[in-house]
Formats: sequence, C-alpha cells, structure tokens
Amino acid sequence: MATPRPSFFSGPALTVMALLLSLALYVLYPRQAMFEDTNNLDNPDALSLAYLEVLLRSDPDNTSLRINLARMQASVGQHQKAQRTLEPLLAADVVPSSAKELQLRLMMQELAATQDSQKREVLRARLAQEVRDLTEQPYTLKRKLTLLAHAQPLLTPEQLSQALGPLLSQASGTRRLSIARRLAEAQEASGSPQAAADTLRGVIELATNSAGGKADSAAFFDQLIRLELASNRPASALQHFSRHRMDISDPDSLRRGTQLAALAGADAARLRWLKQLATLEPNNLAIQRELLTQQLGAGDLRGALATAGRMQRLPAEQLSLEDRRQIAQVLQWNDKASEALAAWVALYRDQSSRE
Repeated sequence: MATPRPSFFSGPALTVMALLLSLALYVLYPRQAMFEDTNNLDNPDALSLAYLEVLLRSDPDNTSLRINLARMQASVGQHQKAQRTLEPLLAADVVPSSAKELQLRLMMQELAATQDSQKREVLRARLAQEVRDLTEQPYTLKRKLTLLAHAQPLLTPEQLSQALGPLLSQASGTRRLSIARRLAEAQEASGSPQAAADTLRGVIELATNSAGGKADSAAFFDQLIRLELASNRPASALQHFSRHRMDISDPDSLRRGTQLAALAGADAARLRWLKQLATLEPNNLAIQRELLTQQLGAGDLRGALATAGRMQRLPAEQLSLEDRRQIAQVLQWNDKASEALAAWVALYRDQSSRE
C-alpha cells in the first residue's frame, strides 16, 4: 500500500497566509487615495515621491494627484520638477485654482531667490502676465483677489494696475468700491494721478452710499480731491468738495473750501465761504483782513462795513496802521461821517506819536 505524501499547506493554512500577505501589503505600501488627501503631504520622503510618480504615470488625468505631487516636489525643493508636473494643467483653458496658486508660489520663490537684476525683471514680467491671466479664469472674485494678494508685493504699481483693472469690471457693490480705491492708489503710485482720479469718478455713487459710513465716504472724497489737484483739475476738486465735503458750520471745512476756490478761480464761492468763516471766527484777524480785501476788490461796501466793525472790536494793539486806515476809509465810503472822522483823527495821532 502506498504511503501518502505529506501536505505542508492545507487549504485553511493557505487562506490564512493569503490574508496575512494582503494585510502586510496594505500596511506597507501606500495607496493612491492617501496621496489625494492634502493632510498626508507633509514631509514627504523619497519613497513616497517615487511611488506617487508611478501612480501619476498610470493615471495622468488625475488632477488632484498631479497637484499633490507638484506640491510635494516643491516642498522638498524640486521646483523645476514641480513646474513640469503642473504643465499639463497650466496649459488647459481652465486652470484649477490650486494649480494656479502653486504656480504663482513657485514663480515668486524663484524671483525672490534671483540676485541678477536683469533676470529679476524678466521673472517679474512673467509673474505679472500670469497674474493678468488669472483674472480671466472662472474663479470667484474673492479667490482671484486672494491669489493676487499673494503676488502683489512683487509687482510694480503699473503691473498691479493692469491686474486690478479687469477685476474692477467684474465687481459690484462695496467690493467694487474697495477695488477702485486700490486701483487708484496703484495708478497714482505709477505716476498717473489723472487715471486714478478717473477711476474714482466711476464709483462716486457707490462712495456716496457707502456701507462703511461717513468716515469711509469722507476718506474716499479726500482721496479724489487730492488726485484732481494732482491732475491740475482744481475746478473738479472744488466741485467734489462743495458737493460732498463742505460743512459750513466747521471753520476748518470753510478754510479748505476757500483755498480750493482760490485755486479754481471761483471768486464768488471763495467770498461766500470767507464771509461765513469770518462770522465763525470774529477774532481771527488774518481772516478779517483777507475778507476785507476781497470785499473791497468786489465793491461790496456794505459787507466791508460789517467786516470793519468786527476788526474795530479787536484789541487796538493787534491792528496795524494799515488796518486802521482801511477801517476809516470803509466808514467814510459808507457815509459814517462822524465815525470815520474819529477813526481818522485817532489814526493821525498815533501815526504822529510813532514818528
């Protein structure tokens, strides 16, 4: 009778060994899903990078896998490999925003690390072009502004203006107002105050009804007025001031208004505000003198009489001989004979005593 051959691997034993082998492979070898989770990308090692490259070759259309590999390559300093990994995504009509963000970060790092000034300007121009391109992508406006904010410190004011322009046309409401002010600042910094003023003019209605309240509206119009003056348009500056910033109960506001009116050659407005300022500040001799000169130049003798009366009520030692002479003339021209005579006599006596 034949002796039975010994069996080293029974059916149950083979099953157990297969399960153990599967478990070991499961534990020891990474899985594709693991690398699609951005939480698992910190401190990648060479094995992880190599395995991920193999996975991507087997699944080249996996966008998240491609972006995560590029992110891991960048984190270990493999910037050129990261850029090559991203290239298929960057060539598409619609670029994933995370791929665009990583591309900008790689370009900024390269620019920051470059010492040669000529090469820096070439890299800066490339960065500016990519920033302009992102404004045409179908991202949310908030996302576009976030990406632009990352690159902004490395852009020139002119390059920043070119990026903000398209975003302004895409915005509305308070965000449009905010972008307009940023664009105006960049345009002014690039030496184009007139373009900056024109930008702000386009959002005046939004500024008038600003949700930020009176303070935001005031800051907007102060900026616009300054830009109009820098553009040699004092009449426009005066118009904005009189409509949006003039407060006839505030001496500082009236004083600023008279200055703008003088620059714009608006004599009637200047005289009107000087009168109001002189009434609010009766003890301000400089204002009274300026007003009296303007009133006499305009032939306003009755107004000049009121101004001369305020000057007479000031301490006598504050008045110069010329002040007193003008007061006496104004009294005389307004048929105040007795008062004019007393003023002339007192003037001559003081003048003689000084001589």
